[in-house]
This record gives sequence, structure tokens and C-alpha cells, in this order.
Amino acid sequence: MRTSPAGLALIQSLEGFKFKASPDAKGKWSIGHGHDLLPGESYPDGITPAEAFTLLKIDVGFAEHAIETLIHVVINQEQYDSTVSWIYNLGVHSLTTSTMLTDIDARHFTDAAQQMLIWCHQGALVTRDLLRRRCTEAVMFLTNCPTDRAA
Repeated sequence: MRTSPAGLALIQSLEGFKFKASPDAKGKWSIGHGHDLLPGESYPDGITPAEAFTLLKIDVGFAEHAIETLIHVVINQEQYDSTVSWIYNLGVHSLTTSTMLTDIDARHFTDAAQQMLIWCHQGALVTRDLLRRRCTEAVMFLTNCPTDRAA
């Protein structure tokens, strides 16, 4: 399975677009649709939307690989897309250490969606933007969701 056009559009809308690299709240520099600049990577003249989309698809590949490796049950396209968005924002390590992963593998999908909502803090504070993002991802995750705890 791969991220659908709707999933890519979701990430683009949630991340926004930055023409020039700038630091986030933690001091990490990013550009385009939330692409973290790698050592030696530089865009002194900014980035085009096409270049940003190329970087997005490359970065999404890491999230897709994590899902293929770590999730051991069949999930639908909406669950896949929302989980890719979640990983894209939080990183693969967050999935590996999350109760959300345990809930997905147990097919406790409602519980997994609720776990998504926990990850809306910047430091000790809940931020409106992260809460909005997690709610959007959780709603998408539950769209066309199979019944919880199905065999």
C-alpha cells in the first residue's frame, strides 16, 4: 500500500508550505512541506512547490516503510494515510514507542485513534495546531474503519 493522493494532500495542508527554510519551535530547520533539512542540504534561493512535493514524497517513504515494518494487521487506506501523516509529523521512533501501535496491531482501532490525540503537546503545553492536526488524523483513521477487535 502507498499513501494516496488524499493522504499527500492532507500532509500538505497540515504542514503548509515554506518557500524559505526556517527553524521550528525546537530549532530544527525545515522547508517546503515540513522537510527537515539534512546536514549539507541547503536551499539558499528557496524552494519551488514542485521541489517541495518531491521532498514530501521522499520523506513519506520513510513513514510508509515504518508502517510496512511495524504494523502487522491489514489497515484500510484512510488508516494508512492518517498514520503516515502522524509519523511524518512525529517520526518513526514515536510510533515504535507508542500505545497506538499496540492498539493497531490488536485491531483496537478506536483506542488507536484516541491514542493519536495524546500526541498534541509542544513541551508541556497542548497547542491548538497540534490538537487540530491530531483530530484530523484521528477522524481520517476512523473513516471506513473495520469493526474493532474483529478477527
